[in-house]
Amino acid sequence: MEKNHVKFETQPVVTISQVPIVVDELKQYHFMTVEDVAEELSVKDLSLGLSTAEVDERLKTFGQNVISVNKSRIPLWIRLLFRHSVNLMTFVLLFAAIISGAVQDWVDMGGMLVFLVSNVA
Repeated sequence: MEKNHVKFETQPVVTISQVPIVVDELKQYHFMTVEDVAEELSVKDLSLGLSTAEVDERLKTFGQNVISVNKSRIPLWIRLLFRHSVNLMTFVLLFAAIISGAVQDWVDMGGMLVFLVSNVA
């Protein structure tokens, strides 16, 4: 059986989330020398760094180098638990457990609830 692959003749391909990305588009600075990185990032003098004008220009272009912090009152573990457990199959099983309880089929209801709790944990 032959697999279908997208081929790029000149550049290797990395697949992330089923989307082919040409490796040359991803700058691999960890493999480059300091001088090559400085040239790539348009730094004129390594000993002086960026001038104030260049810093201001790059701040306007790229923004600040900060990681945004989510200031939610809900603890992280509850948000992760909710995000993990909210899906269609969870709601189908919960609905089936409620129906089983309504018709007093306690064994099936208990089995579904045990499965739901163990799936979330």
